[in-house]
Amino acid sequence: MSGQSLESRTAKSCLKPSPSRAINPVKLKEELEWLKRQTGLGLDLNVVWAPGADKALLGEVKGRVIYLYVECGERALETLFHEYLDYCVSQAIEPYRMVTNDLIKLLNRVSYERKEEVVGALCRLFEGKRHEN
Repeated sequence: MSGQSLESRTAKSCLKPSPSRAINPVKLKEELEWLKRQTGLGLDLNVVWAPGADKALLGEVKGRVIYLYVECGERALETLFHEYLDYCVSQAIEPYRMVTNDLIKLLNRVSYERKEEVVGALCRLFEGKRHEN
């Protein structure tokens, strides 16, 4: 591989797309199906190419759909691979995220209850002091 950055290689591929690698929505769907066959993962995923729909993101997964926002076909293909792999890895760590979020909720509730106990005790203390004066 040359010393060019991924961005410069992608930019060049967008300037002169090769006819055999012409990227279109059908090609992206075929690539996604190939990924699913190879891995056996994300079998219910679909892909939607919406060039320019979100200028802040190259792509994202919402529900069971991989949305690709890049305008360049070759870059859309790269983004499809990235989003698909990200989805697969995210599914693997989802149980940890769920447990972590539940633990945070529990700790927040316990901390809130303890804080309320302290505030109540301080209120009783100062209420008693106020009546002494």
